[in-house]
Amino acid sequence: MKYLIGTLEQGTHAEKAALRYLKNHSGKIVYCQTITEIFNKLRDNKINKGVIPLINKASGYVGETLRNLRKYSISIEQSIELPVEQYLCCLKETKKEGIKEIISHQQAIIQCSKYIQENYKNCRLVNTKNTAYAIKQVSRKKMKNSAAIGPKHTIKKYNLKIISKDISNKRDNRTLFAVITLS
Repeated sequence: MKYLIGTLEQGTHAEKAALRYLKNHSGKIVYCQTITEIFNKLRDNKINKGVIPLINKASGYVGETLRNLRKYSISIEQSIELPVEQYLCCLKETKKEGIKEIISHQQAIIQCSKYIQENYKNCRLVNTKNTAYAIKQVSRKKMKNSAAIGPKHTIKKYNLKIISKDISNKRDNRTLFAVITLS
């Protein structure tokens, strides 16, 4: 059977987990902007399965996932653990000293809180839908005073400059993703 598998948009760590799942299963990815959207599509039978972040070594349980698990009757079919490296990036012309705000998904900001406090404690922190969305925003909107936190492969895709690599609070940062279905 070929499955429709919901996960976060291209360039996220969740997409990597979904692609790993698809190595052994037949299916097609349906990209979503939020974890809640994945649960809603599952509820509405627009997808058969979802691949969602459940818990991260550096920041703990993913709040949006927990809220939705309480709301819906869901089964966890499988778990997938992946290493997660977070990078700080900006436009090529942006100087490190010129950064006034850092944008990313709340979970990534928490995972990198020590680095942010030590290096950018006066910056405004802005939560976005996911890490790939933050990187796209900086690139597409030419946000000269902003930096984004996210995965290296997405930063390269949008031709941004890496300011700092592997900025997670824990060096061996990992996230456990869950493959979910309706119960």
